[in-house]
Amino acid sequence: MKKIRGNKRRIKKIENWRINNLKIDLDYPEKTNKDYVKIRIFPWNPVAMSIHNYPNPKGKIRKKIIESFFDIYESWNIQLKELGKPFYLKIWLFEPNIYDSQVVCAINDKIEYYENIFYKPKIEKNIAKSHFEKISNRLNNFNWSYSIEEYPIFENEYLRENFTSEKDYLEEQKCLKRELKKPYREINQVREGIKEKLFLIKGSEVWLGEK
Repeated sequence: MKKIRGNKRRIKKIENWRINNLKIDLDYPEKTNKDYVKIRIFPWNPVAMSIHNYPNPKGKIRKKIIESFFDIYESWNIQLKELGKPFYLKIWLFEPNIYDSQVVCAINDKIEYYENIFYKPKIEKNIAKSHFEKISNRLNNFNWSYSIEEYPIFENEYLRENFTSEKDYLEEQKCLKRELKKPYREINQVREGIKEKLFLIKGSEVWLGEK
């Protein structure tokens, strides 16, 4: 795992990113019914993290990122009220990949979509017992709910008839078995008139914060 150097420089870049995102362009959600902001300071973006295996932000940098999201949320909250209509506004804090975290807003038909975008387990967790608990006292200013990000795997897409060679089929079967070693939910469904199993693989844990 590569080391990350130049913390002071990166904290300054995060501060510039924070300032640049405090104001939301209300014309954009009016057109698209949604908007969001993510941290995209090198090396904390999905491409760099996956290729170079950089560690997740820690210490002062982690704290700076999270508190920047708090500031952006509070600023957006004031501005979105100017629309005079219901809106969705939440902070999404991802564990363990903090670089996936974001502030998300939505209006009109996108509100329901974002309210149901994550799986909500029956057993609720308390953020006070998470890795975020000691990072910032401002955490207690928000109401948090625990959710899980999932990604789908359709069993029918792994049938032999979908592959031109036995080699490709066996390779994909290995991938499927590897994925199914992770926690998942199984759903029987009908898609395009054909019965199939849908595997919803557990990804990141997500804390949804709002006021």
